Amino acid sequence: MHQRDALLATVYRSGFADCLHYGSVVVVDPGGRVCFSLGAPERQTYGRSANKLMQAVAMLRLGLSVTSEQLALTTASHSGGEQHLDVVCSILADAGLTQEHLQNVAAPPFGRRESEEFLRRDQTPSALTMNCSGKHASMLATCVTCSWGLETYLDPAHPLQVHITETIAEFTGETTDGIGVDGCGAPAHQVSVVGLAQSLRVVALASDTTPEGRVADAIRRHRVLVGGHDRDVTEFLLAAPGWIGKDGADGLMVLASPEGFSVAAKVGDGADRPRVPVALAALEHAGLVLPSLPPAIRRPPVYGGGKPVGELVALG
Repeated sequence: MHQRDALLATVYRSGFADCLHYGSVVVVDPGGRVCFSLGAPERQTYGRSANKLMQAVAMLRLGLSVTSEQLALTTASHSGGEQHLDVVCSILADAGLTQEHLQNVAAPPFGRRESEEFLRRDQTPSALTMNCSGKHASMLATCVTCSWGLETYLDPAHPLQVHITETIAEFTGETTDGIGVDGCGAPAHQVSVVGLAQSLRVVALASDTTPEGRVADAIRRHRVLVGGHDRDVTEFLLAAPGWIGKDGADGLMVLASPEGFSVAAKVGDGADRPRVPVALAALEHAGLVLPSLPPAIRRPPVYGGGKPVGELVALG
């Protein structure tokens, strides 16, 4: 646990506080002012897939030409369904490439339904079925557009990655000093929790004619493509039209309202279950009236013997 993290969520089972999740969460208003925080919002963390919106903006600025569906897949940590994979393949085909050009790691589909179907068919994990393949396909397509080498597109010193690093610094308002390696193999940038919230605020408020506005529009139009059915970020976006959001591995969630209120949550132990409830509770603490949402999104039930025996309570 980070020494300044705060208690974000408690999981109750049969009336007993069974799990305690610490971390940091912050809400910024449309003007970029912090209106609620808990823990250490300035703490650095790897932004992981929550950085994908900024990566997509950088690629559009470099001339990447994609449809709205393809752009949604560029930002996605997709579940690996047939529709997801078809769109990824279309990004590659439009650039004259195939899935053999992808350098992200091979992995089975990320979604529960998709993974179960994958196992039933006894299929082999591939770079295409890995949840970050849309981002990698667009990275390759951007390199084709700019006449840059494909073999080293994941190197932090590659022109593509240099532009992405500069864009992340611009949108977060921070110098990106730490660059590691993400699970998919792409560079992973260290950002602060508040920097993540600021970046999403900029995207949410952008004009549709700008690259960042195009990213927001693609997410709003194609919410299932951004994740998939039964995924926490998609279930929220489906229940909250006009909002944008992105999940990130190891307990990250960023959400933004159409008016530009933005929240970023980082669960310190890397657990994903609390991240949406924590983000929503923080928005309510900041005074926002949220859309009507299914109770399970706000307080996920805990099951025992197939029946609800408890719940997760955020910021309670």
